[in-house]
Parts: sequence; structure tokens; C-alpha cells
Amino acid sequence: MVHAQPIDSTTDSGQIVDQALSQKLEQRLEWQALLHVHDQEPYIKDNQFLLSWPRFSLANELAKNINALLSANNAAYVCRFPARAVWLQQQLQLPPISFAQCPDFLEYLNNAPANDIKLVYVSDNITQPSSMMGHVLIQFSGVNQKNQHVDHAISFFTEVQGINAPKLMFEAMVTGKRGYFSLTPLQEKLERYQHREQRNIWTYDLRLTDEQRKRIQYHVWELKTAALTYYFSRYNCATLTHFMLATTGDPEVSKRFSQMLTPLDIVKSSDAAHLIVGTTLLPADKFAIRMLSDSYSPSWQRKLKSAVDHQALKPLIESTPSPEEKFVIYQVASHYRDYRIDQGKVAADQAEFNTQFEQSKPLVQDFSIDLSQYKSPLKAPDDSQFSVGSGYDNHQYDLRLDYLPAAQKLEDDNSQSASEHELLLGNIGLKYLTQEKKLKLDYLKLYSMTSYIPYDVLTGGISGKFSMSYEPHVDYHLTEQHATTIEGGAGLTHQVMPNLSISALGLVGVDYFQHGVSVHVSPSLGLIANEKYDMKSVIQYKRIYTTQQFSQPYNSIKWIQSKRFTPELSLQFTFEQFWNNDKQKTAYALMLKKMF
Repeated sequence: MVHAQPIDSTTDSGQIVDQALSQKLEQRLEWQALLHVHDQEPYIKDNQFLLSWPRFSLANELAKNINALLSANNAAYVCRFPARAVWLQQQLQLPPISFAQCPDFLEYLNNAPANDIKLVYVSDNITQPSSMMGHVLIQFSGVNQKNQHVDHAISFFTEVQGINAPKLMFEAMVTGKRGYFSLTPLQEKLERYQHREQRNIWTYDLRLTDEQRKRIQYHVWELKTAALTYYFSRYNCATLTHFMLATTGDPEVSKRFSQMLTPLDIVKSSDAAHLIVGTTLLPADKFAIRMLSDSYSPSWQRKLKSAVDHQALKPLIESTPSPEEKFVIYQVASHYRDYRIDQGKVAADQAEFNTQFEQSKPLVQDFSIDLSQYKSPLKAPDDSQFSVGSGYDNHQYDLRLDYLPAAQKLEDDNSQSASEHELLLGNIGLKYLTQEKKLKLDYLKLYSMTSYIPYDVLTGGISGKFSMSYEPHVDYHLTEQHATTIEGGAGLTHQVMPNLSISALGLVGVDYFQHGVSVHVSPSLGLIANEKYDMKSVIQYKRIYTTQQFSQPYNSIKWIQSKRFTPELSLQFTFEQFWNNDKQKTAYALMLKKMF
């Protein structure tokens, strides 16, 4: 409990305001973070959170808060905004503040202690709109008033329901959706992410002072009743977490703000600010199975799967001479058991199924496996990019610009991801036609998800694609015209070797042209190769059938060759060709890409 004396009610508030403004306290990073303000713009527009709203300015808000703090009856302000009150008291050297009049706040401090604060990053699941960029939250840990160790998750999210993807994207990016700010037991979140959704969870220990931890803890209380609107692009879980961490006053954290923050941005900015002092990975069972069995053959995997399914794990381990391989077999089998339980294929309390693990455990020597640096988010490329270059198409040269505000392309470095994938959100491409001297919109990919998950004996794996875009299409006569397209499909991917995979997908799409609607079916074959010298090849062949000319299919092949010079800079050469029984059409492009 905090014990202090109330502020002297005779203090001249006008003089204190002048003093604060002369010190330019309104420009301090901690103050702007407490208000969720960047570059003079507030991100919470609520008069219950900003006392000066709608006539907001940093100076006006500072004056309003000081006047409320110094008022004769300041209990309502102090209990509502404890982080602001303590920060102002410290900066202005005012008398200490008492929270004795704030029973609800004191109960919160006792029940949700923050002796230790961590950053939690949950890996992406690009097949689910609500988690396609991953998730980030804050963890509070400590001993409560009952002398029990407790962990809480502080999280910001929105509900994503229904199958109307265009409507969900419009709401999340334009009109905003209702945001939910929650403080819940951490284990509830971990169970959901790790088991139900099969997502990896990285926990980062943060280097914070006692004062910084207390300010973050107090600030969480200030957010509990704020009217928060969730925007996918400008105020999401990453944005809110950024402001929470920025209350530390660390300039490295504050300067890494952008109009579209992602969970990965928060992890990287925390690392750049040297806030991260330790990392722990809690892997999903599916991820752990693939990682541990990655270097073993499919026949080895089938043998292990059969042993577990037929309660013969002990004989398999007994027949294995290597202690290290015994350990790997037991670990993979344990994750496979948990994965089957998560999928509802085996009851958690099935005695015969579990007995084999109890009998096998004494046969296995313990070894340690550190997964924290395996496919680490800190090593992943940044998830925004800008490309500039030139191309040749339709018998003329052009200049090209490509901007992707979030996520990544298939030709980018996916080595830190569980599989090769592409996620495009608001990807826009512009062309300047040099002969016609005309600038035009080449494509707009509102949402495009492609996932090439190699089929695995133990966990299966279906590859798939879904996209909504406005882009050029070629018909059987190789005539180009733009269409709004919704396309989706599924198939299988085979990992030929660690750096080479092949895939086969069946795609179906609906195209909206100016003259009408057409449906297309496109069986496709693909190859992805990660080569030496930081190069990567992506090749895709399609056989395209349309409802307008179903008996006259045509073909396309696209090859993208990428060369990375640094993690931020790369060069891409693209070759694309369409052909039918009579003629062919060829296009080229060379683009220089900057990741940021």
C-alpha cells in the first residue's frame, strides 16, 4: 500500500502550470506516452481520458491535469489517473500523493502485482484474420496479497466474427471496431494460443527500473475505462503496447513509432532499446514436432507415429541405441500426443494411451534443447517494404513503384517462419508508361494470403491461398484488362530438401470486369528454392480455364529471382510469360526493395 500525504490545497495552480510549461513538460516522452499521443495527434479521442478533449493540445492537456491534481477535491483525479498524478508530482516536486482514498486502485495493485514485467509475442496465423500479423501483450508477474505467485496478461484486441472478409477489413481499417482492453490470468491466454490455435509464444524479460514498472502498472489502470477503438492499421495491439513501453521515456522506443505498427515492430524496437535481457520460447506442439523431426526421414516419422498410435512407444525406444535419439523420439512422441489431444482425436485421460509414456520415461536420458533462438522473430525481416524499378510489358518500358505497408512477399526471407508464406495487406503497385507518359494504378491487393506448409507424416499440412485484389488479367487472346478478383484454393506442398519445396494447388476465382463477370479455374505447380549467397527462386506455373472460353485454356509461368544484399535491401528480377496455341506474351521487371 502507498502511504503519503495529500497535496496542499493552497498551492497556486496557475503558478505551477506556468512552471510546468516553462520546463516544457508537455513535450516529455513519458507525458506524451501516458496520453497516447504522437506528433501532436491523440490516438484515444475520449473526454474521459483526455481532459481537454475536444480542444486538445499537449499544453492544454497538461494544464488541465495539473489543475485537477491541485484542486481541493482531487481524489477523483488521483484515483482515475495514478500514473499521471505521480509523474506530475515527481517532475514538479509537489508533496507526495496518497492513494488511501482509492480502494479499487489499491485492490488492483494487490491482485495484479507487477514485480516483473515481460513482453509476450505470439506468432502469426495468417489463416485467421484476427491473428494474421501475430499478437503482442504485456505480462505482469508477482506475489499477491494472499502470498500467491500470479501472472496476468494485459492485452488489446477486437472481435472478428463472420465470413464477410471485405466488410471485416473495411471496418478494421476505415471505420474502426470496438476495442477490448483486458487484464486476465496469463495461463488462459497461453492455453488458447499454444494449444487451440497452435501458435508459438516468445516471452521477453524486460530491463526496467522500479519506477518504470510502477508507471506501466499504474497506466494499465488508467486505460481500463477508456473508450478504445481498434484500427488494424493505426491503433492495434502493437500501438497500445508501444505507448505502454514508451512511458519508460526511452527515446529508442519512442522514435520507432509509425502509423502502422505490428507486433514484430514492438519486439524489434524493444530489442533496439536494449530492454530485452532474456528470451523464452513456448512452442506449439505442431511447431515442436516439425522442428525436432525435421532432420529425420518420413519412414522414421511413420515408424514413430505407428508406435504411439499402437501403444508401442517403449519397444521403439528400447530398440534405439543412441541416447540422443531416444530423447528426440520421446520428445516428438510427447508433442504428438498433446497435438492429438488438442485436435480432439485422443481423450486426455485415455489410460492406455498415456501408460506407454509413463513406462518409457525411465528409459530416456535428459538433454536440454534451447529453442529460443530457433526461427526467432528478432531475426525476421521487417514487415513493411518499398520497391522501385523498371519493367517491360506490352511492347513498352515503364517505371514501377510498389508499396506494402504490412507483412511480406513470397520472395522475401521466410527462414525465420515455420513455412514459406506470403501475406499482403494493402499492397499497391503503380506504373509510369514511358511512351504514353501516363501514370496508372497497376494493382491493389487488399488482402492476399498464401501458405505453403509442407505435408508432414505426424501433423499433416494443407497449403492454401485466398486473395482479394484489383489487378491485370490476361485472356486466351493474351489481351490484358483489369479486374476485381476474389480467388482461393488449396493443395499440398512437399519438402524435397531443407531449402527446396514443390507444391500443387487448385485455384478457383471470380473476376469482375467492366463488361461482366467471369469464373476461372487454375491448377498450379510451384517451386521455392532458397539458394546460396542469400538468393531465392520462386517459380509458379498455371493452366488457366475461364467460363467464357473453357475449351481454350492458356498457360502462364512466373519466375522471381531475389538477391538479398542486407536484411533491409534486396534486388528482384521477375520474368512472366503467357502463351496459348498461337502466340505468347512476355514481361520483365527489375526492382530494388527496401524493408523497413
